[in-house]
Amino acid sequence: MEHFDDINNLKMLDFEDPQKWSEFVSTLYPFCKTSNRLLVNIKVQDINSNTIQNILSKKYNKNTVFEIRNCVYYADADHMASDQSIFNTCHLDNVIYFVYQLNKHGYFNIVLQDGMSINKVIDANQRLQEWADSINNATFCDKPLSPLEKYLLAYKYVTRFIYNDSDNKTASTRVSHILNNNGNYIICLGYAALLSELCKKVGIPCAIQYLDDSTTKIPRHANAMVYLKDEKYHINGAYISDPCFDSRQPTRNARHIHGMLKLNDAEKIYNNLNMSMVNPESTFNVLTVLPKYISDLEINLPKHEKEEVEDISIAKKDFYMLTNNSYDTLEVLMADMVANHLFHPELTPTEIGRLSKFEFTDDSGKVPY
Repeated sequence: MEHFDDINNLKMLDFEDPQKWSEFVSTLYPFCKTSNRLLVNIKVQDINSNTIQNILSKKYNKNTVFEIRNCVYYADADHMASDQSIFNTCHLDNVIYFVYQLNKHGYFNIVLQDGMSINKVIDANQRLQEWADSINNATFCDKPLSPLEKYLLAYKYVTRFIYNDSDNKTASTRVSHILNNNGNYIICLGYAALLSELCKKVGIPCAIQYLDDSTTKIPRHANAMVYLKDEKYHINGAYISDPCFDSRQPTRNARHIHGMLKLNDAEKIYNNLNMSMVNPESTFNVLTVLPKYISDLEINLPKHEKEEVEDISIAKKDFYMLTNNSYDTLEVLMADMVANHLFHPELTPTEIGRLSKFEFTDDSGKVPY
């Protein structure tokens, strides 16, 4: 479809509070049979030129509300592993053009599925893409970053936000809300979603992993599972990543202690906290299909990185091997110094070395895992 850049004049609905959006939806047909205002659901995956023409040919009343839904199921219908407020670069262009075309024909009641305005969603998506572009375009010694270096840099972007809950759970868990609030509200699921979406935009398979309370089986926490294959640093594995645990705090900087945990080490940590991971094999299965998803739909990836993603091959049978593959901590520390050089260009080499050592050691000064 035609690319449309001028988003400043797009017109749409905006509900700051998802609860108010939910109340508004209940007044629309088909939820309210007596209403003369219709609700039309549009899946972002179905948006194309034909969709727009079909809508216009039906000549809906101008009061019609168009709700754009973004539900991405990678592996199975029970495991939704994508933040609904973030679009891949291919779908984002389609959404912008969709809103523009409907506006041009007098339809202004367009909104994302949780009530957020498409304009705010676009703004957050573009901000996340700016982070991704800075990582994708970064070089060290005149060479593009390796996968591990990219991941460590992405981890620093995410963990710089301080944990802060909100009465409105959507505000602290959905990436678009988090970015529109400049990270003022973010909790565990928000960190995991932000890391997962940023990683996909830099060519790294990463998916949200959920945890339950071991006693009550009630959902309690979220982290991520990331696949890293990097010949430069001799690493090949799927690791548990908990940016929430490593996030910056009011009294200390962010760390990387929980950024690349082998599954058995992660299970020990969470068991001690009375938490258990919900079917990590299902999350791993998501990783097996993400390379094709990234290659097909993240159209802003540089050519060499797109080729790297296309070469990734992860099989379900490799679950036990890849989730417990060891790596050399010193080599990861070297990669972290590259990431810190880019993230903190004002620091001297000595200061970068000290910072990386701090990030990988606990309060006793030891590498715990």
